[in-house]
Amino acid sequence: MTFAWWGNQVRNEETQKAIEAYQKANPGITIDGQFSQFCDYWQKLATASAGNELPDVIQIDYSYLNQYVSSGLLYDLSGFVSDGTMDTTNWNQSMINAGTVDGKPSNMYVGYLNVAQEGQELLMTTQPSKDPKKSNYLKPSMFYSVSRDAKDPKAAAAFIAWLTNSTEANDCLKGERGIPLNSTIADSVKAQLPESEQAIYTYVEDVVVDNSSDINPPDPSGNSEAVNVFNQVLEQLCYGQMTPEDAASQMISQGTAVLKAKASS
Repeated sequence: MTFAWWGNQVRNEETQKAIEAYQKANPGITIDGQFSQFCDYWQKLATASAGNELPDVIQIDYSYLNQYVSSGLLYDLSGFVSDGTMDTTNWNQSMINAGTVDGKPSNMYVGYLNVAQEGQELLMTTQPSKDPKKSNYLKPSMFYSVSRDAKDPKAAAAFIAWLTNSTEANDCLKGERGIPLNSTIADSVKAQLPESEQAIYTYVEDVVVDNSSDINPPDPSGNSEAVNVFNQVLEQLCYGQMTPEDAASQMISQGTAVLKAKASS
């Protein structure tokens, strides 16, 4: 089995420890860990997908989710949830929803960012709103997915389930990718963290989760081209080459045309 992810050396070392633990507990299974820097990672996946040689398990960013699903590059995991291969009992439903496109779910972690500098105290709350649940959402930091080219999709799904639900796995991973999706595992990881990071877990679990709705759907195919249209029109507007009204009209008409063309291709 092959498992590809992006990340720094800390993530690489911790993930490799988890892989070694899984191989030890499951004789006969060999996992080839393949890691890259973020920018190189997507080029490697694009090349692999063109040759029908995607790694069995791949780490996916939310911004790429719709593109990979609509291109048929990810395996539908719902069957493995139904047959018990992937136990979702303690998973955050909002995060499951975030990883579902056209009924095709992927496994994910909830992400967080510690912005306090050394020696500073950070007090956290949700953005003021009359309806905080409607105004706030949790965004997955990343997903684990089974690729279209997986040699044994069920075995790949079982590995993802272990990464998510196993205390042994997360003792290796240490929540580096974000707050674990499984609430029981999150509590276990939280207990091992410094007090400042425990405060972040408490904030997400006790404040954000109860005051958030589902995140907006991932960007559609053609999003990058539509953003290019926006930037080109914005530049002309800034240089006084068109009125705000004309700029708005062009952004809507040209952006819509780009998205429709992608949807029909």
